[in-house]
Amino acid sequence: MSVSLDFLSQQNKQLQERLDRLEEENRALKNSIYQLSLWHNLALSSPGRVQPFDFDQQVTKMVQELRYTNQETTRNVGNTKNTNTMFRCKYDLHGHEGAVYMVKFSPTGHLLASGSYDKTIRIWDVECHQPQVSCLAEHKALISDLDWYSDSSKLVTTSYDKTVRVWDIKAPQTSINTFNLTGFGLCSVFNPTDHNLVIATDSKQMIFVFDARVSTSPILQRMNDSSVHSM
Repeated sequence: MSVSLDFLSQQNKQLQERLDRLEEENRALKNSIYQLSLWHNLALSSPGRVQPFDFDQQVTKMVQELRYTNQETTRNVGNTKNTNTMFRCKYDLHGHEGAVYMVKFSPTGHLLASGSYDKTIRIWDVECHQPQVSCLAEHKALISDLDWYSDSSKLVTTSYDKTVRVWDIKAPQTSINTFNLTGFGLCSVFNPTDHNLVIATDSKQMIFVFDARVSTSPILQRMNDSSVHSM
């Protein structure tokens, strides 16, 4: 009996250590996603070319440039006698029950997709008075990324449940393809010219290429030097 209790105690300790490591990895991934998102957004707004991964110097430079740009814009608008430019909130989109991590307009501009901590992806019609079109709810963990195909007919989503799913927007009740990853899903994109090809990455520094016409297994996989959070 004593031996059995000692064995169970040891197993419990090992499981707790594993859980602590996973929680630490999860926190580190969330922090990494936030930092990369901040740097990426600032880079897109900068008029100059940004050298990757020199965060402190580049962010400071970009903030200074953005402040100068904003000052010039404000000055130019103030000197304009007549302006018809107006910005207003069109919709407050309610439905998610957790933090929203990813939002993307479809290429046509009519639909908006949002991915959340609540494990769902919601499709919104931005030209409708009742904007939520559908709720995609097959993932078992938070949504980390999503991407539209070029004609807005399909959506690919990535999750921390270690899967990538492809959805037909005309029949979104169930996903039409599911691809398995080795770690937490970080990002995925369609091949711009072939909706059957999907490229995805995970937290174990892997990059996968899937072909929906072949199988759910990757047709190509490579390990990168570090995790890839955006493509």
